[in-house]
Amino acid sequence: MQLKTYQSLELDMIDLNSYRAIIFDLDGTLVDSSIAITEVTRRWCEKHQLDLNHVLTVCHGSRFVDQVPHLAPELDAKREAAELDAQEGMTATGIVEIPGARELLYQLTRSGVNWGIATSGIHPVATLRLNTAKLPIPKVFVTGEQVSRGKPDPEHFVTTATYLQQIPEHCLVFEDSNNGVQGALQAGCDVVVIGNQVTLDHPRIRARFDNYWPLLKQLGIKNSKKVEEAS
Repeated sequence: MQLKTYQSLELDMIDLNSYRAIIFDLDGTLVDSSIAITEVTRRWCEKHQLDLNHVLTVCHGSRFVDQVPHLAPELDAKREAAELDAQEGMTATGIVEIPGARELLYQLTRSGVNWGIATSGIHPVATLRLNTAKLPIPKVFVTGEQVSRGKPDPEHFVTTATYLQQIPEHCLVFEDSNNGVQGALQAGCDVVVIGNQVTLDHPRIRARFDNYWPLLKQLGIKNSKKVEEAS
């Protein structure tokens, strides 16, 4: 993989019908939870005298328990992760959907498309964020405590693809972080990048969108009040 800084997003045509299942990351991909994450992480960094920006960068898209040994090896990773998980489970500050996410998920569900979520967050935190953003909870919902190795390891995506009864090569993944994209690519999935934080360049990164409206426009879908009824 080559590292590359993108000055603008590349909008490529995506044929969702060429995939048998779609896998979404959650934070930064379906929901903007950056304010809540920063709020909780800031308190933890102040407690342990760590640089907030560095911690947020390292942990972006991955499980906190996997990164504590690198950030503060003297700490008990499981205990620290449990503390942050508990705080995140009570913090919903500023959580909103990524624009167009609700509409896209509604359309996928209505069309019978096989989709699921693969998130580094634990189940209670992920559920809180989906509910706060008024997004549906899918039947296939793989959270951080369900895997033994978090992103960038491919286990998250292999596990989710298995629950969707597909092989990873037949799945399209939506991700917003280098850790997540790396894991999806290693699993064998194609990837659509959401946002501008991913610096990886790879032939199987099929498109880059700031939010879902350009994709919905490609699909011929306009904003619909029906999505409010479905949420």
